[in-house]
Amino acid sequence: MWPFSRSCALASEDLLQGFTEYHCHLLPGVDDGARTMEESLRLLKLYETWGVREVWLTPHIMEDIPNTVEGLSARFADLKDAYSGSIQLHLAAEHMLDNLFEERMAQRALLPIGKEG
Repeated sequence: MWPFSRSCALASEDLLQGFTEYHCHLLPGVDDGARTMEESLRLLKLYETWGVREVWLTPHIMEDIPNTVEGLSARFADLKDAYSGSIQLHLAAEHMLDNLFEERMAQRALLPIGKEG
């Protein structure tokens, strides 16, 4: 179960109004974050109520969680199709500096923040 299942003081003080989230695991079913599309959509709705305007989804890419750019991009497209809210969504990744990182760099198989597509 995710935290923030109820309102908190930050939301009531408008401290997140216009906020950009640069690190979250809301892409459903790809790592240790949101497990289902419904959970992702529920969390995005909560972000909306707090006034968040932009979210960078940053799932893990690492040896233990062997996500790929192609797989994450497809799952991101599914989320964008399902989401009808006001938050601008972006895809990046949390890359681990593990034994496969240099190989991923050589293949240009990275999803850095700020460089989409």
